[in-house]
Amino acid sequence: MIINIIKNIFLIFLMSCFAFSGHIRSAGLTTLFEYSQEKQVFYLNNNFKFLKNKKIGLIINHTSKVPINELREYGFNSPITTFDLFKNTDLNVVRIFSPEHGFSGQYAAGEEVPSTSDVVSLYGKDKSPRDEYLKDIDVLIFDIQDIGARYYTYLSTMQLCMEKAAQNNVDFIVLDRPNPLGRKIEGAILDLNYKSFVGMNPIPARHGMTAGEIAIFIKENKLIKSAADLSLQVISGTNWDQDYSVGGRCKVEFEQTSPNIPSLEHALIYIGTCLLEGTNISEGRGTDNPFKLFGAPWLDSEELIKALNQFNFKDVDFIEKSFTPSSSKFKGEKCNGVQIEFSNLNIDAFKIGVTIINEIYKKHPDKFEFKDNFFDKLYGSSDLRLAISNGKSLDDLFNEIDIQNVDFSKKMVTIY
Repeated sequence: MIINIIKNIFLIFLMSCFAFSGHIRSAGLTTLFEYSQEKQVFYLNNNFKFLKNKKIGLIINHTSKVPINELREYGFNSPITTFDLFKNTDLNVVRIFSPEHGFSGQYAAGEEVPSTSDVVSLYGKDKSPRDEYLKDIDVLIFDIQDIGARYYTYLSTMQLCMEKAAQNNVDFIVLDRPNPLGRKIEGAILDLNYKSFVGMNPIPARHGMTAGEIAIFIKENKLIKSAADLSLQVISGTNWDQDYSVGGRCKVEFEQTSPNIPSLEHALIYIGTCLLEGTNISEGRGTDNPFKLFGAPWLDSEELIKALNQFNFKDVDFIEKSFTPSSSKFKGEKCNGVQIEFSNLNIDAFKIGVTIINEIYKKHPDKFEFKDNFFDKLYGSSDLRLAISNGKSLDDLFNEIDIQNVDFSKKMVTIY
């Protein structure tokens, strides 16, 4: 506990050091590497000179780069990646690891990613690094943009790497980035009996924490083996929007994080409609509007929209739209669909997703199906599936979730 307190003080120290510059450092990456206006180059921050003598493993992908708002501030027109900065400052990168979707972010959800001569895949035969890959590494550094959803697997990769680091006496550093969905909490808290790669921790579906905060939460709550042995450091961003600490977002421009999360709006509605992955309803994969568009060949979309409109979700419209997926469920089949549109980011995405599933079940009890095991893993327990299957009102379930999340908000880690 003392170690964690010292590390949190170090985080605060870093933030205060940069607070007077007035610049937003929207990633730990640009705290680690400062920019010299005079020389027009990035250089290693003096606080981290110890990395010069370390053998480094990077856990990175296509999102691992200097944020676009900072590039624009410095007059750059081309991306600068995390690997570029490590290479250009002569740091000793021994090995690169990549998560689901691969180093380039091009592989489909669930598609096995092969390792190459340059990159070790952690979404193939192995989901955590083999001990042999860590023997010549002193420190693992994680720098990947997450979206703040428990189901999203980048932080599952981080967690498994943390565990392996602890077991192999390897230090672990998180280069933090904002949670694009901010501090708002939504959805059921995962029951650890349903722990899987799409949900590893007892946190809500929309958890309100950054990758760095989740890492501290994991260590402090001993959610990995040998947690006490893990040397963990979080390098924070600085000068984020003032309201971030009270529920807002660090309003950095959103860049696509995976093939089916092209925008912030898609990341938000994913909190609710990702649950469709555990059913026989298309969640819009294979279209240009995944998670905002859903349907099936047998869906009565007109009647479903009438039912959904009865809930009067504020600032949300449901629009009838047919589509033919080019991949995934119902590939090549015309689907009767519904498109979700919303005019701001203050919607209750989780309740919308749950309500959609409940109403489809009521309209099509003979055709709608749960993938029981996977649906329960996504939701975090069997409670929702059983409530829907037994025709129970969801109000009691929502009330219970709200009570649990008030309690969780007192336990969550916040360093900003």
